[in-house]
Amino acid sequence: MGNYSSKVERNKIGNQGCEAFRAAVAGKEASLVEILSLSGNGIQEAGLQSLCEGLRKCPALVSLDLSFNDLGPGAVKALTQVVLQLQILSLRQTNLSAVQDLGALLQRRVPEVRLQRLDLSHN
Repeated sequence: MGNYSSKVERNKIGNQGCEAFRAAVAGKEASLVEILSLSGNGIQEAGLQSLCEGLRKCPALVSLDLSFNDLGPGAVKALTQVVLQLQILSLRQTNLSAVQDLGALLQRRVPEVRLQRLDLSHN
């Protein structure tokens, strides 16, 4: 059984969709997701928190795209739950106000960081 890629872009799943995703990752197949793209889905801070709680149960996840969502100031705190397992993280135009906090987290955890590509443009 191979790993999965999921593109759910511009579908406006919002915070409720993130809650549903968190519930769904209890299934075995969800833990095999390697690439998840949720750009332009109307996800906000509360949804991101739920999403990240679920993503912790996806050990195969290496790429996450949350671009073009209004994640807000609490996004960095929520992302700390999953950022160390990722190789690619795209947060383009997500209204992050604490980009420096993410950088500081990554610097403190350098030996554990697998991140190869990080897009923080237009924040």
